[in-house]
Amino acid sequence: MDKLENGKEPWDEQRRQCQELKYIGLITNGIVHSFNNVIGIIHGYADLALRLSSPNDRNHEYLKQIIEGAESAREIAERIRIFTKQKEPNNQVLQIGPVIERSITRFRGSLPASIEVLQDINAADAAVVADRDQIDLMVTSLLNNAYEATREQGGSIKIALREVDVDASMAGERKSLNTGRYVKLTVSDTGCGMAQDLSMRIFEPFITTKKAGEGAGLGLTVVYAIIKGLKGEILVDSQLGKGTIFDIYLPLAKKGNEKTEG
Repeated sequence: MDKLENGKEPWDEQRRQCQELKYIGLITNGIVHSFNNVIGIIHGYADLALRLSSPNDRNHEYLKQIIEGAESAREIAERIRIFTKQKEPNNQVLQIGPVIERSITRFRGSLPASIEVLQDINAADAAVVADRDQIDLMVTSLLNNAYEATREQGGSIKIALREVDVDASMAGERKSLNTGRYVKLTVSDTGCGMAQDLSMRIFEPFITTKKAGEGAGLGLTVVYAIIKGLKGEILVDSQLGKGTIFDIYLPLAKKGNEKTEG
């Protein structure tokens, strides 16, 4: 087995990444617990103040927004709990199209006019065995990554979904893919792109394209973990100044399984 460029054996690098992920999980579980406590206090007092306020009071609407924000934060905490395996995912046969469309709608509302969002959902009825919250988290993280790439200069983000066949040739190139039917999600942007050496490491913990002070690069690590947990694959093609394309392959649910609503 070939050694890596830094002289380490591949299994040493894999062990290091596993230890980093374990460390992230331990820290995250503690943060989520404390975070939920704070959310509970905010939600509780805001709800009490809302009950005591008059609907004609201008603060009434502000309090409703605080409560909605606290509930959204609680949902995020639940997703983090799933990722760190503090809570097992609720995998079921899921129509993926409607879940993705809802994620896009929520994301689109927060964007500036300088960024255009295009969608091409041609497999709305395609079903996969997955957790609804994990799919939403995966899509949202990819969209946020595309936003970061287009934020300064503007541009476009495109989301496409379709069913595809993976043949023996492609499966041979990607050892984690078997032949068969997949749903392919593509998220592309016309943003700043990445150098090749960075794009090859983009799914590692703590690897980020963000500037100092703008947060850690854990979003794509989460995406990678979700996809691998679903027996799928993610491919990235990026060029500096020309944008980035992420292709995600998830196995279609076998026929005969009852579909759930998306």
